[in-house]
Amino acid sequence: MAWARAIVVGGGIIGTSVAYFLAREGLEVFLLERSRLGDGASGACEGLLLVQSKKPGLHLLMALRSIAMYPQLIEDIGVDVEWERRGALFVATEAADLEGLVELARQQQAAGIEAVILDREEVLRAEPALGSCVCGGCLTVDDAQLNPFKVIYGLAQALVRMGGRVWVGCEVEGVRVCGDRVTGVYTSRGVLGADLVVNAAGVAAAGLVRRLGITLPIRPRRGQVMVTEAVAPLIRRPVVEAAYARLKFSRGAEGTPRVSLVLEQTRRGNLLLGSTREFVGCDRRSTHQGASAIARRATLILPSLSRASIIRIYAGLRPHTPDGLPIIDWVGPQGLVVAAGHEGDGVTLAPLTGRLVADLVTGRRPAVPMDRLRADRFSHT
Repeated sequence: MAWARAIVVGGGIIGTSVAYFLAREGLEVFLLERSRLGDGASGACEGLLLVQSKKPGLHLLMALRSIAMYPQLIEDIGVDVEWERRGALFVATEAADLEGLVELARQQQAAGIEAVILDREEVLRAEPALGSCVCGGCLTVDDAQLNPFKVIYGLAQALVRMGGRVWVGCEVEGVRVCGDRVTGVYTSRGVLGADLVVNAAGVAAAGLVRRLGITLPIRPRRGQVMVTEAVAPLIRRPVVEAAYARLKFSRGAEGTPRVSLVLEQTRRGNLLLGSTREFVGCDRRSTHQGASAIARRATLILPSLSRASIIRIYAGLRPHTPDGLPIIDWVGPQGLVVAAGHEGDGVTLAPLTGRLVADLVTGRRPAVPMDRLRADRFSHT
């Protein structure tokens, strides 16, 4: 039986970050992924690191701390991840959404965030290609964007350089326990031994520990994204609808695609258009209904998109929790940690999550207060 000091289950941006930070602590780490790296939510997102969508408090603090970690992390792994910090423009097309956006901006200003409220004319000066439907917005400078795949593979390569191992195509079938301690995992390749197991399996995290009598309120929420052909620059920075944060925390009707538009133009000129929020179980297919809803919103807010061809549509399942915050905590038998439930914040919070898991394992004072990230917080509501 192969043995490692630590096993991390899940090869998305959360799992690779956790594995990397544990290896930096001197632990021998096995990273296990049932398909290929980035095959889940991390590979089906827009690659935005958003501060503006977070309310003051723990959520905003985590986003700020995590984004601040990226420049050093990128330097350490030595990979060009297409990092750009151009800020983001949140826009409203309805008076009610604008009112909510302005209130959030004022809360963030009080928390020390540089959030500039813009009227319609100022929005159009900032982004001349936007449509006349826009009635106002808010501009921040802390938001950033990158290529999640390059981050994931950069972290995995750095892990290997530090002596860790990455096994793809290796499905974890259960957590192995002896008495009150974790002793490893059962996999499609046999038993792997370890005295520390980190469950970073995203939407599969709840199922992985259910047989141990552990209940995690993490469920899949589908998000569909469209990609255009490469075109000349249309937007100067990512553009996000004001409804983005509101829809993140709304439950919505089962199976109904609700769209909060995100527009991001990559270095190569392709535009990523997202995204839907749908509870449809584990169905990760893209749909005509979802694509049509995105296209309608996108061409309304950025009319010149009507001339661009769509070259790809994809969907991913985001691990949703009832309060929108991840679970990062020890659970069940000794030696078992959960780091999952980030939904649309996985890319933003990946570096901090890796650091927090390392803090738990080493017993260090955590980088942020962790009471609201505990697994048992939902039993008190």
